[in-house]
Amino acid sequence: MCSRRRATSWPSCAAGSTPATTPTVEGIVLRLRAHGDPAARRTAETLLTRSPTALKVTLAALRRARRLGPLERVLDQEYRVSCALLASPDLVEGIRAQVIGKDRRPRWSPATLAEVTDGDVEAFFDPLGARELGLAGTDSVVEVAWWAGTVAFFGLGNMGGPMAANLVGAGHRVSGHDLVAAALDRAATAGVRPAASAAGAVADAEVVIMMLPAGREVLGLYDEVLGAARPGTLFVDCSTIDVADARAAHDLAAAAGMRALDAPVSGGVVGAEAATLTFMVGGGTEEFEEARTTIRVERVGRAALITLDRPRALNALNLQVMNEVVAATEALDRDPECGCVVITGSAKAFAAGADIKEMRSRDYLDMYLADWFAAWDRLGQLRTPTVAAVAGYALGGCELAMLCDVLLAADTAVFGQPEITLGVIPGIGGSQGLTRAVGKAKAMEMCLTGRTMDAAEAERAGLVSRVVPADELLGEALAVAETVAGMSLPAVMMAKEAVARAFETTLAEGVRFERRLFHAVFATADQKEGMAAFVEKRPPAFRHR
Repeated sequence: MCSRRRATSWPSCAAGSTPATTPTVEGIVLRLRAHGDPAARRTAETLLTRSPTALKVTLAALRRARRLGPLERVLDQEYRVSCALLASPDLVEGIRAQVIGKDRRPRWSPATLAEVTDGDVEAFFDPLGARELGLAGTDSVVEVAWWAGTVAFFGLGNMGGPMAANLVGAGHRVSGHDLVAAALDRAATAGVRPAASAAGAVADAEVVIMMLPAGREVLGLYDEVLGAARPGTLFVDCSTIDVADARAAHDLAAAAGMRALDAPVSGGVVGAEAATLTFMVGGGTEEFEEARTTIRVERVGRAALITLDRPRALNALNLQVMNEVVAATEALDRDPECGCVVITGSAKAFAAGADIKEMRSRDYLDMYLADWFAAWDRLGQLRTPTVAAVAGYALGGCELAMLCDVLLAADTAVFGQPEITLGVIPGIGGSQGLTRAVGKAKAMEMCLTGRTMDAAEAERAGLVSRVVPADELLGEALAVAETVAGMSLPAVMMAKEAVARAFETTLAEGVRFERRLFHAVFATADQKEGMAAFVEKRPPAFRHR
């Protein structure tokens, strides 16, 4: 089952296998562990934390799907195996470890890959028959066989669209709603009935399924549709959101007399792990690139490093990059142990620009109703300072760099806003940020002609803090971040807020705002410590209080 299109860096077959050898989960883990790439080894270790039964059943299902032929048979197998997995003890144990106990150490049964026999795997592919699933310790019983109901589905994108189509194929009546017209049109061709409004979609629904990009979209949808849904409607959230948002959604549903449960479709296998599974069933380089995460996040003391990681696309800023960067920075912003975040790319490209392939077929209503690129604004709302470390091309990515508080450039950096050459204009704040950074004349020239500027010109114009040799860029950026993170966190946040206010108000009002924050720091323990350390001629020991 090995791929005929081999990737050059990641293994696609078990150790010692040949093209005629069927890969096993154990073999793939061994091959990943033996690989020189640290990401491959990390993926192997992550796979070993997953349910051994689920891993083997998933591989078996993917392998069988390639032989089943018609899509209907593939969907039937998917439905039967999913129902069987819902009845397995690992489901309850996974919920206990991740949601209830939160120890993140599930005790799977069987505990290891070696203990899962071929017979164990085959049992999941037996005919479903008529059965019920009960939740231990509750009176809840969910019919899983031969039920065909009315479903409202929200979020018909790359993942949600096929899920809704699967439901149609299984005999359910599905009404769909999505702010992106193209996504709704694609779903309609699969039999999903387009709904004119969110409230209209849920009016007759027995089950409401959500596949949305973030917690605020989920909560906003709950607010919009709960009043239109029938009491007792089951809300199933397949989005990947944080625990606080999930609890808030459950509270809203309960207050309105609804039932709610979480079933994040990417909660078990995501990113590099999904890419590994793609290779397990013979995927090639393109499939791997589509499956993997687009960023890497590392911690360095009290600083964090986010690296854009779409090398084949020169780190082009598609929606996945946007959502992952925003989610990662917001999570770090909530972490009291993180004092500064560095965002960087590769030596060749910080971010070449927006992803044109993703946008070329969109129309005005697609872009306007989805508020395309709006999530990037949340980077400017972070309280934790950010440092952009820019090497290579920052064309369009220049806007992301300007959203950061400190901008360090390698001597190889090239900045620009080339949107005009494509018949569009900047959309992530380029026209506004560039004008404030370099002045009207230079911003006009760059936005109207698409001209680029090198690092030296960018420093002279005031766009970047300073320029350093390319091989020293990351070290210098992390040094800046660690310096910032070593300061008093409340004082750092207030200083950032004061500087940012200068762009939003008059000089007199800005000075007044600064002075109020200056007075406020005298309520912190770190002010006492900092001044005491200065008088006593010793380094301060800030406690970020």
